[in-house]
Amino acid sequence: MGTSEDSVGIQGFLTTSRGFRGVVKQRYSDFIVQEIRLDGSIVRLGSTTISDGSETKVDGVSSAASSELDADEVNQRLKRTFGDDMNVIEQLRDFASPEGSMREDDSFLLPTEEDKAKRTAMHQALKQCFPQLESDTVEVEGLKRIRIRRRDPKRKRARRDDAGSEPGNLGWVSFSLCKENMDSIEAVTTLSKYLHVPVDAFTMAGTKDRRAVTTQEVRIRRNRITPARLAALNRALPSRMRLGNFDASVASGLRLGDLRGNRFSIILRNVSDDIAVDEIADALLQLETRGFLNYFGLQRFGSGANSTHDVGFAVLRGDFQKAVRLILEPLEVPSDEADTIQDSRQQIRDALREYLDGSVSAKQALERVTSKRAIERSILAVFALPGKQDDHHSAFLALPKNLRLMYIHSVQSYLFNLMVSKRMQIGVHDYAIRGDLVISSDVPLSEEQQGDEPESRPSHRHAIHVVTSEDEAAKRYPIHHVVLPLLGTEVKLPDHECGSLVHEILEKKALRLESFQIEGRRFP
Repeated sequence: MGTSEDSVGIQGFLTTSRGFRGVVKQRYSDFIVQEIRLDGSIVRLGSTTISDGSETKVDGVSSAASSELDADEVNQRLKRTFGDDMNVIEQLRDFASPEGSMREDDSFLLPTEEDKAKRTAMHQALKQCFPQLESDTVEVEGLKRIRIRRRDPKRKRARRDDAGSEPGNLGWVSFSLCKENMDSIEAVTTLSKYLHVPVDAFTMAGTKDRRAVTTQEVRIRRNRITPARLAALNRALPSRMRLGNFDASVASGLRLGDLRGNRFSIILRNVSDDIAVDEIADALLQLETRGFLNYFGLQRFGSGANSTHDVGFAVLRGDFQKAVRLILEPLEVPSDEADTIQDSRQQIRDALREYLDGSVSAKQALERVTSKRAIERSILAVFALPGKQDDHHSAFLALPKNLRLMYIHSVQSYLFNLMVSKRMQIGVHDYAIRGDLVISSDVPLSEEQQGDEPESRPSHRHAIHVVTSEDEAAKRYPIHHVVLPLLGTEVKLPDHECGSLVHEILEKKALRLESFQIEGRRFP
């Protein structure tokens, strides 16, 4: 079925120009997104290495040295150490990749090597070229061989190489994540696999477009991961991901919404032939002078068969069976496009479809769904466990917390969009009308509105005033003061048709405002 603008509440425009068509995102670099922090600064990739000259050792590797190796230097180092045995080098690369054919193997052995000096050189090369792996020497049938394993924090020796790895250190590491053709959830899932930490360990202010080049801030506790280890990881990550701008002096993590906005650099290609240059200039001028309706875009609602807000409505009702089914349901491909779909992607669609209609078990479907589909695999892995084939709640809880919250946020975004469109239908004038909500510096925040925000976290909440008939008559509030809420348990709704619309939709969905308290958390 897919998602359209109308289906997510995008139903109006603020400008009066004729409009024109063009191609957006023909190339990933045509759509560049940079996150803007609460303090107004723009997130940039910055340096991808630790450049202070120190040689902090992380996992036994000098980070200053290791982070300077590029891909060619890694290849040269491996060839110097292992000679022309490309089979061993390819095995190492395959084992190191979370998506390789050896991803299910716990370990493997290198060929016998009795020369201790050569074994030492191999250990050093492995640490420098594959920081996500660890090696040791074992004796097999009386012969010395090097065993390769994925690095496991539980096997780490207690060490105090820097303050970031000291027990009890509660600081955070901030870094910039730059990605291309990858959504934010997929990116942090990839990081979690390489670093052997839960996906929930990473915090971010929001998700970014998939078909784009995006840069955003991510944070993780220092007692889990150090800047040097993150910098060293750049050698192993897929080429469409890069980490940089490392800062180990951050006091807190990020929450969804902890950003001022995003900066977009967009290229439109193949613009309509029937539009004149002066008409394009007029459209841009209106955009600059009149502004635009700040809808939540299609990326907020996913690109699957079902919109994320449909999943969110099911979750709010506690109908996890429907929520999980909506997530697993594959996107139908039009028959005229079927020949262009890669065989592997079609096999995944077939596996999910056959599981949903009962033709195959969860375990059988799981074997056919690749690691690139982390969301579907997480759900199927629960259903494949003994006695869990109908435990839809546990299957949903197997998803990363930030993804579970995203489904709820998409409901809020959908209702927000509908209110924006309804407000357009009422009429947009130069001043607020009765029932509008406005940000007012004249009305102080009450203690209840202030809540329990920690002093270390900047608050960006404001006093909200409902416009009265007297306010409207006096033209007291310009239209740009008008705001609309993201729905939650304790928000004010506009006292006109926009608020009535929300109540009508919630009633049809068998929900109330109180339904937005879920998993012990409120969504203000």
